[in-house]
Amino acid sequence: MLTPLDIETTVFRRSMRGYDKAEVQEFMARVAADYEFLYKENMELKEQLQAMDEKIAQYIRLEESMRNALMLAQQTAEEVKAAAQKQCELMVREGEMKVEQIRSRMRDEINAELRRLSELRQKSEQARAQLRAVLTSHLELLDRQLPVTEAGSSEQEAIQTA
Repeated sequence: MLTPLDIETTVFRRSMRGYDKAEVQEFMARVAADYEFLYKENMELKEQLQAMDEKIAQYIRLEESMRNALMLAQQTAEEVKAAAQKQCELMVREGEMKVEQIRSRMRDEINAELRRLSELRQKSEQARAQLRAVLTSHLELLDRQLPVTEAGSSEQEAIQTA
């Protein structure tokens, strides 16, 4: 690629019927100035393009980093969710086991109380039977020791009717 300096320092051979030297030099000076301007602008644009490429590369790295962070966050969220689900299931199972233990204990206590109640009823019936037997034997003893007379029984009947 030609540089502006190459254009300015270019020397043409002379010929007999050549162009006006002053006009050619003036034209060459204008071309060199325009070329120099375009050359500098091209260099600036290349530098800007390179800077933009670097920024794009930086943004691509940042995007990749953010994508990785997002994926990691999603994986972590899934792991936390799974762990929470497992913990919840474990807590439910433990709760169900405790409920079953309490039910079992309550059944045992109810059965024990029912046995106690049955025993108390039996003892009550036994005590009632013993008391009846004692009372019956006392009545028989009284009947044997006190002779009942007919007059005594009519007096007793009179007392009862009054």
